[in-house]
Amino acid sequence: MSKVFVSHSVKDRDFVGKEIVSFLTSQGVDTWFAEDEIQTADRWERAILKGLMDCDWFLVVMSPRSAASEWVKDEVHWAMEERPGKIIPVLLQDCDCREFHIRMARIQHVDFRDNLKEGRRRLLVALGVTPVSQPAPPLPEVKKQQPEAASELAVQPKRTFQVICPNCHQMLRLPIALAGKSVQCSLCARTFRTPENQTRPAPGKQAAGDGSQGKDSWVTRAWQWLGG
Repeated sequence: MSKVFVSHSVKDRDFVGKEIVSFLTSQGVDTWFAEDEIQTADRWERAILKGLMDCDWFLVVMSPRSAASEWVKDEVHWAMEERPGKIIPVLLQDCDCREFHIRMARIQHVDFRDNLKEGRRRLLVALGVTPVSQPAPPLPEVKKQQPEAASELAVQPKRTFQVICPNCHQMLRLPIALAGKSVQCSLCARTFRTPENQTRPAPGKQAAGDGSQGKDSWVTRAWQWLGG
């Protein structure tokens, strides 16, 4: 795999490292990128020259800040002589490309100004690199809700109850708090009193408090009418 020297202004380092170098690395492209300050000019020059010579491609990030950098201009001049045909200008912000080198205008640049995704795609094309598809982010784990035991369901208190209006004989669902109270039917608008006992009678048994054998209250008949 070819190695790419990334020439840039130290003032653009954060963007270059995050949006260009990290992207190239994710695509399997090796890069030379000065992340840390080199203390002396002599050490800097030796490090830069070694990085240039170790790389096959030369990428220069063009911005007003890099156009004002003498180091970037020196690197571009070296690449023009030593890596002709292997130079990729990346336009980060509007600037005069001739400030880097008089022949820079002849080289097709990759535009990163407006569309970062398209700029990255064109950069890989210029390098002759086949894009590596990024894995999709993992889906959030969905916890399966365990079914409640029948015994647990049985002890859950009712929140609503059904009752038949004695006036229009229509089925109504009311909050349990209205048991044993006067309510107005939402269908016929007439008032009636709901029964107090809302415990559903067990099959074959009469409701508690019925007080008679073989005779069901109208509440029990309502349950039977519902198929209870």
